[in-house]
Amino acid sequence: MQKLKLKIRNNRIDRISANILIFGSSITKEIKATDLNDNVYFNTNRGALVSDLERKIQEIDLSPFSTIVLQFGGNDTKLSVQTFSRKYKNVIQSAKTNRIKTVIIWGCLQRSNTSLDHINNALYEISIEENVTFINHFDNFVFRNGEIVPGLIHTNGVHLTNSGTTKLIDNINKVTPIRNVNPSVQPYQTYDRNTWDSYCYNCGSKLSQIITFCFSWT
Repeated sequence: MQKLKLKIRNNRIDRISANILIFGSSITKEIKATDLNDNVYFNTNRGALVSDLERKIQEIDLSPFSTIVLQFGGNDTKLSVQTFSRKYKNVIQSAKTNRIKTVIIWGCLQRSNTSLDHINNALYEISIEENVTFINHFDNFVFRNGEIVPGLIHTNGVHLTNSGTTKLIDNINKVTPIRNVNPSVQPYQTYDRNTWDSYCYNCGSKLSQIITFCFSWT
């Protein structure tokens, strides 16, 4: 069966060994191609479930790519962990069969009204079993009290703001180089471990409201 050509976001595609594909759900639509290197491409699947991508990855031509970053799972909260893990592993194995050299799993971002802990735990276990890299975004987007860091998640509780998207790129760039050296958005500022945008990193309270010593980190 002839493989389908993938619809991607970028100006052109060269058949070089360093091409990177970010393959995911609607979270990826917030990323601007101009902020990334020319060899980074996107395929966005809005509302996609692991079952959708399990089927799609078997049908598409991945030959132009050597690295794939998988970003999905946030829409599969109602699926059992066992079923989710089995289907996600099928996606990884299909990528490897398509001669993808490097597979990177993108951990799900926290949502304001839905816990994704069980999904992220499953993704981490999958990364170990399949010997692939796992990117944990949780520590950068969530305070130690479980509250989402203000300013990174859109008011809809799901999608990212510009600052959140930039932070996301920073996290991925630590694992595989994707950032354009002349991006349109500057990297998200790094703060001291105990503070973040005038909020206490440990308890999540505004620093201006903390009148006694915060014991949440002890």
